[in-house]
Amino acid sequence: MTANLIERELLEVVQSLTDAQKQTVLQYARTIDKPVGTPGWKFVKMARELHFDPEDVAQMEAVIEEEFGYNPDMSPTRFKRKIYEALQPYAGKGLNGESYLTHNFDWSVFALITLQQSASKNQVGVSIIVRIVGEHIIIERDQNDKLVVDALVQAGVPREEISLAYAGEQVPELANM
Repeated sequence: MTANLIERELLEVVQSLTDAQKQTVLQYARTIDKPVGTPGWKFVKMARELHFDPEDVAQMEAVIEEEFGYNPDMSPTRFKRKIYEALQPYAGKGLNGESYLTHNFDWSVFALITLQQSASKNQVGVSIIVRIVGEHIIIERDQNDKLVVDALVQAGVPREEISLAYAGEQVPELANM
């Protein structure tokens, strides 16, 4: 395909999308040419877990924020890290299978997928679906003994920032949905 043909086809596809879909495409396109690496917050978390000097950790955070202009606790998507860390314990080996935590490209939707094996057949299920819309967390599905909402509140997410859609709680009307 020539460059012009590709550009025309891209334009045709984009023009047929809703505004929300166009925003998602734009967000994705902006990530394509960025190098993939380890997020700064993971290094900071690891430094804390390894008991680095608190002053050194604070300096790491300051440099990351200064260089990249990003502090995950102050950004509009400050919950991404907390959700990811709160959902991590749900993943792993189980009695008859394994559960995997996954997320979409911009870390706004998280899911726990379980693959179970039995003598007669294999089964796949989704036991957790959590998404971030604006400054709000919506739990669409939670089929666990330890509720995700409790894990998120324990991680420091205010309960009023969470809606349990699966339980019929009102999901706030949010701009740019």
